[in-house]
Amino acid sequence: PEEILQWAAKTLPGGVIQFSSFGPSGMVIIDMLDKLGLLESTPVVFIDTLHLFPESYQHVTNVTKRYPKMKLSIFYPKDFLKGEGSRFD
Repeated sequence: PEEILQWAAKTLPGGVIQFSSFGPSGMVIIDMLDKLGLLESTPVVFIDTLHLFPESYQHVTNVTKRYPKMKLSIFYPKDFLKGEGSRFD
């Protein structure tokens, strides 16, 4: 897997983007990217469905602290306004 990540980062135009829900497999890839020195140049994308448990948000916070070089972008549903999450539950 490390060789594939290195190859993709060098070969693909614009590099790679890691979409992650921060589950076990995503965490392994994020850790590999970090150990290979590729995390800083690999954008990480998280899609917030507005239906996550508080523990999920805390996990994302913990991961961003653990990997300070990670460039995380969080996307929300269209027309979402901050603080509206509970209206959809």
